[in-house]
Amino acid sequence: SGGVWRAAPVHAREEGGGDLSADAAWRPADSNCTLDIAVRGDPTRVLPFMPGAVRHIVSWMTFGADPVAFTGRVSGVLGADASWTVDSRISGAGFTFRGVPLSSFSSGLAYSGRVVTLRGMRAARPEGELTGDLAIDTHREFYVLDLDSTADPNAIAKLIGPGFQRLISMARFEGPTHIRAKGRVDGDDSRLTDVRLEVSGERLGVFWIVADRASAAIDVAGQGAVFHDIQADVFGG
Repeated sequence: SGGVWRAAPVHAREEGGGDLSADAAWRPADSNCTLDIAVRGDPTRVLPFMPGAVRHIVSWMTFGADPVAFTGRVSGVLGADASWTVDSRISGAGFTFRGVPLSSFSSGLAYSGRVVTLRGMRAARPEGELTGDLAIDTHREFYVLDLDSTADPNAIAKLIGPGFQRLISMARFEGPTHIRAKGRVDGDDSRLTDVRLEVSGERLGVFWIVADRASAAIDVAGQGAVFHDIQADVFGG
């Protein structure tokens, strides 16, 4: 109707108990296509319908036996890869992201203009959790982030990506740590890096110095870093 072709809703149930439902619409006048999908089970079932960049991000996830819930809309022009967008949400338990085990994970998952955004993300681990927003440029090692974490910083850095791992590589995290990170990280050549880190924790330090307790704010721009408001209990004082 109205120049739009609509497919009858599709519902399917897998032998393992998973569910898939989908609605599709196509407008021949401009080849615009919209697909609404809901999955409870193995989210890789929807990957054939996703832009390549989203398939790449989801390939970083390894799913266990627990069912994962995925709901979202995929839209764009057939034959024009750059036009496709995704607005979705994913949640589940007992899976890994970039090799980092997570007790549970939930996040909005959006894609537009080569950028995948994890919005309202909550990733839980036994020692703490990561919350906030993370945008990933799928064409280069570049992130825009606004994150708060009480989980293992080294695990969280691996989850974010190699550029963030290099950013915190000089630090030593040997106890509970709270990190607030906001800004952008250029993992290719650091030229566009501009991020503020607020760090506090126990058994925290740099190089060979480790404090019993410490806190600091760190502004990183390019390849340089400026430390502010350093407080530390070290060497008994």
